Amino acid sequence: NNPSGTGVYVYNTHFCCCGCSQKSQLKSAVLIQKHMVENRKYPNEPVFLTGDFNAAENMDAIRWLKGELPSPANELCFVDTFRELHPEKNGNTGHVFKIDYIFGPCNAEVVAARIASVTPAGSDHYPVSAVVRV
Repeated sequence: NNPSGTGVYVYNTHFCCCGCSQKSQLKSAVLIQKHMVENRKYPNEPVFLTGDFNAAENMDAIRWLKGELPSPANELCFVDTFRELHPEKNGNTGHVFKIDYIFGPCNAEVVAARIASVTPAGSDHYPVSAVVRV
């Protein structure tokens, strides 16, 4: 629901799992961001990136998406919506640590974010959700 009438870009991804290197996951992050930048018809409209990244919060791909690594150049600014509201809370999404994310634009207001710690049906991950004001 976007009362401003502007568009919103939403991308979903699933990064390589089980035996993939941090280098390959970082390459995945760089490639998807490159695609987002090159294919936005309206560059001022907000971009969201969601999915199963198969990467913990301290891994290079996640740190790069949040702008914590200087190289390669990062053209979009993302925040982890869950961590914006819950910086210290356990972020386990079903695999001991957090690997599922909703990244929103840095200038957005995160109103709500949660990980539903229920036995998932049809998935081995807990559902994640966020309400964001752009």
